[in-house]
Amino acid sequence: MRIEKRRLGSLEKCYAVSLFRDGGRDHLLAASEKVNQCRVYGMDGTLESVVWDEPGGTMSLVPARDREGQFLASQRFYSPDDSKEAIIVSAVHEEDGWRVRTLAELPHAHRFDILEGRDKTRYLIACTVKSASEYDGDWRFPGKVYAAEFPADGAKEGENLDFAVLKEDMYRNHGYCRHRGRDGEEALVCSDEGVFLFIPPAKRGGEWTVRQIADMPVSDAVLWDLDGDGEEELLILAPFHGDTLAVCKWRDGKYEKVYEHPEKLGFLHAICPGYIGGTPCVYVGHREEKRDLGAVVADRETGYRLLVIDRDCGPANCVYYREDGVDKLLAANRETDEIAVYEFY
Repeated sequence: MRIEKRRLGSLEKCYAVSLFRDGGRDHLLAASEKVNQCRVYGMDGTLESVVWDEPGGTMSLVPARDREGQFLASQRFYSPDDSKEAIIVSAVHEEDGWRVRTLAELPHAHRFDILEGRDKTRYLIACTVKSASEYDGDWRFPGKVYAAEFPADGAKEGENLDFAVLKEDMYRNHGYCRHRGRDGEEALVCSDEGVFLFIPPAKRGGEWTVRQIADMPVSDAVLWDLDGDGEEELLILAPFHGDTLAVCKWRDGKYEKVYEHPEKLGFLHAICPGYIGGTPCVYVGHREEKRDLGAVVADRETGYRLLVIDRDCGPANCVYYREDGVDKLLAANRETDEIAVYEFY
């Protein structure tokens, strides 16, 4: 397999990346976790516009589903200890430039998403990493998971989204991944208490289902069928900002660890499911020591193995996509201030 890397640009402490559509074309998004820019790139890597220069502090970038030229983002989350002024904003591309407006003030909001229920009702689900912080490293106050119905025409500035708490007492509430379950979209959320699935109501006005699928401390996780047996493995990064990469299989009514990468990987953080050269994989990256970007794949002899894609890059987040029949990965290489696209042939 041949790997090509394109460096799109340098952005101090780039953290969040995503894709969205505008003007009938796909675009790449990248934003910083510090007081710095959010940028829009063309798929060819050309810088097309700067959405904002500040305040930054962006942990999540979420396309507005079927509305072109709009995405949602978090701002003012500069670190777990400096996030009490965190907000969720909407960015809309208008004729005279970008209009950014606040949708919700949600202290310590780290991850959020727009999920669609089986009846097509849409919900904004948001996860706070903690609920308060009085000093650096203060983890005494657990985070929560919130949800609100998201209007079909998009939330308007100042509109009350009417958040309800779905779950409390989630310490180091860090990991989030949208998951496609048998009955529709679900949210996979990770904390010290384990891994949970949040399933939207079957009908508008109904109750959310919250199901715990693992009870060990986990920083981030995805569900993805790596070995092609029709059942999804649970791949975990543990514990919080930890150094252990493991794969779990569903056995006897719970997920059991069947593989642990033999090398400790400092500050595991980036994770997303996808394909590499047509093979199912989970991309992972860590931010300390070797600071590698890699891909976990199934292996007939060893069960699973980690392919190294790039070294000394320190990815914070990444997103898989496919373009013109080629598997690609957009990565925010935070530790080297680099926005990059990897192509696999």
